[in-house]
Amino acid sequence: MQLNLTFNPVPVVANGTDSTSAVFVGDVAGSVALARISAATVTVYQTYLDQLPVGNTGQVLLPILDLATIYEFKNTALTAIVAGQDFPIQYANFRDFLSTTMIYVNTGSTGARTGGTDLNYLSLQSANFTNIWKKTPSLIALQTRNHLQTDLPNGTYYFGSREKPISTVQYGNMQLVLNAITAGAGAYALVGYEDFALVQTLSMAGSLAAS
Repeated sequence: MQLNLTFNPVPVVANGTDSTSAVFVGDVAGSVALARISAATVTVYQTYLDQLPVGNTGQVLLPILDLATIYEFKNTALTAIVAGQDFPIQYANFRDFLSTTMIYVNTGSTGARTGGTDLNYLSLQSANFTNIWKKTPSLIALQTRNHLQTDLPNGTYYFGSREKPISTVQYGNMQLVLNAITAGAGAYALVGYEDFALVQTLSMAGSLAAS
């Protein structure tokens, strides 16, 4: 097993450009002068099982279901969003989703993100097009504040589902649906997923389309 880390290749951007994934923005339009990241330190902590019980035959008793379960953090970028039309964001099959985070950028060239005024609604939709829930950005922001005790940056939405995970093993295809008011040139959504998945189930699903 290994841990792979990918550092932001463009941590500094010019003023007036898309700064969604940046950590620093130049103070003069078109300039990124004097902004440098010379070094970074990453500290990694591990939690592991030790001094496990041993059976009658001398073999270590392992929690098979725990070992077969993987904990995933994944993210993707989605484009081709059209104003006034439902844009489905698919949840992968054979997983239990604990949370979803989405950043909506309504104009790619400038990185424009507003406090919900560029979206009509967001909804969780099942395979037969039944809405599990359908909410306005304002309601989502209120629920996020109550859950996290803070407000997220403009254009950022959090959907917690730990109490009742979005189970695509049990319910099949599920989608997060975005309906935009504003979708300018290069509009895109950055979506992050947190989920559990059973390794054996994923390996036996080789005939299914990649997710």
